[in-house]
Amino acid sequence: MYRTLTEKASAKTAVDAAPPAQNAIIAWCSSNPMTFGIGFATVKTQAADLFTQMSLEKKTLDKVDWRRNILFATFGFAYMGCFQYYLYVTLFS
Repeated sequence: MYRTLTEKASAKTAVDAAPPAQNAIIAWCSSNPMTFGIGFATVKTQAADLFTQMSLEKKTLDKVDWRRNILFATFGFAYMGCFQYYLYVTLFS
């Protein structure tokens, strides 16, 4: 990977190379892993359903089934966010 120890020492990490705004975001995510994980799972699942309805089912925003979208967001929050965080981080760590 690195040829010499000097190259290894001079290589920057992602945090060191990032602009200050990104450093703040990375620091917040590192210090709040559960909140970040649950929020990301919720938004990701809701966005996936919205993408599916708009691209595969060819619905416009006014024809989107928002009840279904909220159910997917709830699933993302409860199962993919809370339960899987508990399962993989708490039980398997």
